[in-house]
Amino acid sequence: MRVNLARTLPRSAANGPGERFVVWTQGCPLACPGCWNPDTWAFERRNLQSVEDLADSILATEGIEGGTLTGGEPFAQAKALTELAKIVRTAGLSVFVF
Repeated sequence: MRVNLARTLPRSAANGPGERFVVWTQGCPLACPGCWNPDTWAFERRNLQSVEDLADSILATEGIEGGTLTGGEPFAQAKALTELAKIVRTAGLSVFVF
């Protein structure tokens, strides 16, 4: 299973509690006024990455509290991101979704 990513950031203190690995998904049907990430709205193929490879990147980042899934709209890719969250949580890290 793969996730269509807009971008990732291995370490951020601005996207949830503690240092976090941030995943911006590509694609959003909501188009909220004032959105900070309108470049992530289009449902275009941007950067497909397997759930396993993305999980490996998150888990290889030392000293983080967990991962943050944002977008775009993460729930537009709920099945793949549920699998990712299970892997991250099983490893003892937290998961936030914005």
